[in-house]
Formats: sequence, structure tokens, C-alpha cells
Amino acid sequence: MSSIQIDRLSKTFPNGRRALQAVSLMVEPGEMVGLIGASGSGKSTLIRAIAGLTPIDDGAATPDEESAIRLFGQPMQRRGAIARTARTLRARVGVIFQQFNLVPRLSVLTNVSLGLLGRVPPLRAVFGRFTFGEKQRAMRALTRVGIAQHALKRGSELSGGQQQRAAIARALVQGAEFIVGFPENRLLNSASIKRVLQNTSLTCCCGGSEMFKRRQIRCMRQNGHLRTLWKLAAANSHLI
Repeated sequence: MSSIQIDRLSKTFPNGRRALQAVSLMVEPGEMVGLIGASGSGKSTLIRAIAGLTPIDDGAATPDEESAIRLFGQPMQRRGAIARTARTLRARVGVIFQQFNLVPRLSVLTNVSLGLLGRVPPLRAVFGRFTFGEKQRAMRALTRVGIAQHALKRGSELSGGQQQRAAIARALVQGAEFIVGFPENRLLNSASIKRVLQNTSLTCCCGGSEMFKRRQIRCMRQNGHLRTLWKLAAANSHLI
């Protein structure tokens, strides 16, 4: 069963601008897929659609031609509507936004522990009360991305790269089976990718600009981490 299956995905904004047209792709468990394209080619739109944050166009002439996004065999979106299963699926998807969305005044450890909000009792979640075992889980995730030594710092004290690693650690604590985002893929240019992906079937889908250097792509392919690349152009996509 594929982690992600996208069939004939199109997206048109209210102003009439078409960001994506008939995009189809499949991502297998454990794959790391790079979405390469110029600014405005639809990378962020596709990523948000996969995560169920942006509705797609209907555009189906017949049931056999419907547009759909399926995660783990279950529909996230179909024919222009977010599916009822979307809320359950989102718990299995970790989204890394460009802003990383860390709470500046909270410690890095607490920020990472917030990945458990969907899995702990509501009252504990509201007050941020995490058990010793849950904090240990957060520390293991921080160790995995290489910033355990910054666990007690405030989120605002981290550099941009460290904030991204903290956001990835939060997704790991969440128990995400699929991570989507990695804007501009600073992580892909770091040795920490080996720690994040080793001994795991984690599936990743990340977006990068045309400035994503060919040398970096070649390096990732040689190391066996980046197995598939999709290039997005205006209203089109193809495998490279």
C-alpha cells in the first residue's frame, strides 16, 4: 500500500490563477521525495493539499476520472472536498511549515512535547503537563536530530536551522508516519538526515526551489536518501 497516491490533482484559486493541473504521483513507504520547481510553480500548494490544509478542485468528468489524494489507502480529499477521514489521517502526518511554529517563550523540550497534544488527555494538553516518559520520548527525538543539548533553551534562542530540527523532532514525537514540508530543505544539506531516517520506514515529501543545487541532489541520491524527484512547472509535473 502506498503512503501517498495523488490522482489528477488540480487547484485553481478564486482569482482564476491555476496553481496545479492534473498532477498525479505515488510515494511508497520509506521513500523520500523531492518536489523541485521555481517560485510560484505550486510546491507549497501541493504540500498543503497533501496535508489536507487546502481543498483541491473537483474537475471530475466521470467517477473514473475524479481527482483525489489518498494517504495510507484512505482518502484525504476527493472531488474537491476534504474527506471525513482527514482528521484521523492528520494525526499520522507531520507538517514542517516555513515558520516552524515554535512557541518562543517555551523550552525546546516543551515545544517538542507538544507533538503529543493529539495523544494525551485534553486537560493535560491544555496545561502542557507531560509525564516523565513523554519527556523522555521528546529527548530521544531531540537526540535523533542532533540538538538534545539545547533542550532547556527557549524556542526563541534557537537559530533557524535549530528551529527546523526542533520542528522535525516534534513531528517524530507526534508519531508521524509521513513528514511533509521541509521548506527549502536545509535538512537535506545536513548530515543529520542520516540520524532522522536511519532504521525507519518514515516517508518524507519536501519542496525545494530551482536553486536546489544539482550537486546536493546527486549527493543525496548517492547516499540513498533521495530516491525520487518530481519537477513542478506551471500547470504541469514530471519525474526527473
